[in-house]
Amino acid sequence: MENLNIFTELLKKIEIIRFKYEKLYQADNFNIFSILRNEDDEVNLHSAFLFELLNPKSKHNHGIEFLKLFINEIGIHDFEFKDVIVKKEYKNIDIFISNKSQSVVIENKIYAEDQPNQIERYYEKTKESKPNVRVVYLNLDGTDPSKYSLGKYKESYSDFLIVISYHTTILSWLDKCLKEVATEPLLRETIVQYQYLLKKLTGQSSIQRHDMDLKELLKKNNNMKLAYDIVRSWDGLKIDIQFDFWSDLEKIIEERGFTIVPLQKYSKSKVTKFVLNSRNNKYFGIMFKLKKLSNTEDICLYIEVDNNIFYGVTVVETNGKRDMNDSSKYNSLYDKIKNNCSVDNRNNRWIGWKYPEERINFKTFNSPLTFSLSNEEKRINYIKSLLNEIVEFVDSCNF
Repeated sequence: MENLNIFTELLKKIEIIRFKYEKLYQADNFNIFSILRNEDDEVNLHSAFLFELLNPKSKHNHGIEFLKLFINEIGIHDFEFKDVIVKKEYKNIDIFISNKSQSVVIENKIYAEDQPNQIERYYEKTKESKPNVRVVYLNLDGTDPSKYSLGKYKESYSDFLIVISYHTTILSWLDKCLKEVATEPLLRETIVQYQYLLKKLTGQSSIQRHDMDLKELLKKNNNMKLAYDIVRSWDGLKIDIQFDFWSDLEKIIEERGFTIVPLQKYSKSKVTKFVLNSRNNKYFGIMFKLKKLSNTEDICLYIEVDNNIFYGVTVVETNGKRDMNDSSKYNSLYDKIKNNCSVDNRNNRWIGWKYPEERINFKTFNSPLTFSLSNEEKRINYIKSLLNEIVEFVDSCNF
């Protein structure tokens, strides 16, 4: 009972600190990037902004200064900046940097899936004209690209591949850029706003003074041991909450009369690997049949996790194969989804997919909505709302 009282007292003090900074959290939520674009828009927000800073011809009027800082930040120390050019969306490459003999290819991933042999193709295509090629794989948390993307280089990519993250590398580079624009308020505040967005996406949006107050509290008395006990339980808690989400979702899908397809289905093991950040730990969820497309094919709706939960339409053959959704024979089905549902995200695994209106992110696990899933009533309400949205989406597709 004494330990319980100590825990209760500590949690009360933590809540007081959080309340103290709540208005500052709310102020940070005003972000011009979030207002004008979807926060995770890889092409029109993140790649576009990074390109503007890296491009020596940009209107920031700092020439190659930001580019030099970036190249140094990612650990390339032999790059020649004479005759350097920076291009965006060059031959499907997000950002392309090159001089007469060297190239840096940046593949930018926020939540999008890896494409088959994508890294292999970019490397092979670029080295035909520039023998000295580095491929930079940029994502939120510095996760390695999948073997699916590396293709034939899945066992030997260290010579040309650099993996960096928004979480550390880009934020560190932006700090260095800020030092160069300290007396330029418009450019300085624009970079600061972008940093706030990245901290939100990477789970770092807490205010520094809040963290300092919290650390001071935890240093006192026996609070360190109590904090350790909480941290030790955190991953297990995230596993339980996410598994409960999938289990309840499955029950409600079946209650609504849909037939579950076992392909790439969630499990406690898969959820655990996801939370513990094991390799090959994503791309699972719940799939259910919508209608027959042919004697050997079904149109299915798949709800999947890749950091955020998302859903979409996929064609599945009776043998369980679904890596042919970009085949031309499904163009008419794709056109229906694109025209009727305004979805244009197609690849070999999806005819089209989208994020729900209210997103939950099981990777950062730091939003009020995600936290609310620990409450059974709120979790069920969210799931019902999500399924209503999905059914409306399916009806509008008009298969």
